[in-house]
Amino acid sequence: MPDKRLGKDDMVDDSGCMCSLAALAKHRGSDPDRLNPYDYKSLGQEFNIAHQLAREVMYHNDQGTWKRETPEDRWLRMRNWAAE
Repeated sequence: MPDKRLGKDDMVDDSGCMCSLAALAKHRGSDPDRLNPYDYKSLGQEFNIAHQLAREVMYHNDQGTWKRETPEDRWLRMRNWAAE
């Protein structure tokens, strides 16, 4: 990712900042704006993963104790989580 920032609560926010799965969709050549962040079954199908994994990624991207983090902090946290 050239812009190492991740948004939360939407696939793509008003400033163009994307969540983790939207960034993956864009990387794969899909339009992240057409994805519904709350339709885990469709997200699972889109990425060929279990819907439970799609839910877990969205949870880690959006929730938890990280409420005051910057988009750059979120990117680093999510990158570290995925690498684990």
